[in-house]
Amino acid sequence: MGTSGVLSEFDMVVPGILIFSLIMLMFTASIAFVSEVENRTIMRLKLSKLTASGFLGGISIVQLLVGLLSVLLTLLTAILLGFKYSGSPATVILVAGLTSFSIIAFGLIIAALTRSAGEILVVGNFPFFLFAFFTGAAFPINSKALFTIAGYPVNIQGLMTPTHAVSAFNKILIMDMDLPAVMPEIIMIVILTILYFLAGGSLYRHRHLKLT
Repeated sequence: MGTSGVLSEFDMVVPGILIFSLIMLMFTASIAFVSEVENRTIMRLKLSKLTASGFLGGISIVQLLVGLLSVLLTLLTAILLGFKYSGSPATVILVAGLTSFSIIAFGLIIAALTRSAGEILVVGNFPFFLFAFFTGAAFPINSKALFTIAGYPVNIQGLMTPTHAVSAFNKILIMDMDLPAVMPEIIMIVILTILYFLAGGSLYRHRHLKLT
């Protein structure tokens, strides 16, 4: 159990709180992607030499910085409130960064399906609810594995990256494990992030960046 035997209830929920702070990127990222469409400045971008990958990548990098800052501030607040920090800072940042990218990628999917910030606040509530309350971020959830990959169990919640991020943070911050111990979670986050970006990028280009 690592250090978990001497941790308080507050300590045990901190990993979920960190992931919850990242899930909020779903709204900020999707609004950032769709604001150009809503403000009609997307037409100038279409006519400029800016590529779709450059446009989407630029917003993603900014949102990544927002996500990392959010995690660091949340973690600092938890430490000030008595959280007993353990684990490698570099591993924490790595998992937080990859998770941020995954949420940004999913936000791109939402942006591709909407045309205004108002629509995002309506449409985005459903995936936000799923990511926040059915991935273990709000409270622990145990379900039967659908299949295993190299011994790593994957359930229906495993299709959402915060599920693996919560598991990784629990291993790092609660059980004081190192990078090799969270490699299965990191690999799953990377795979899902790539799938999210491929789906979101394709939809966004087709709906908002395609010249007619």
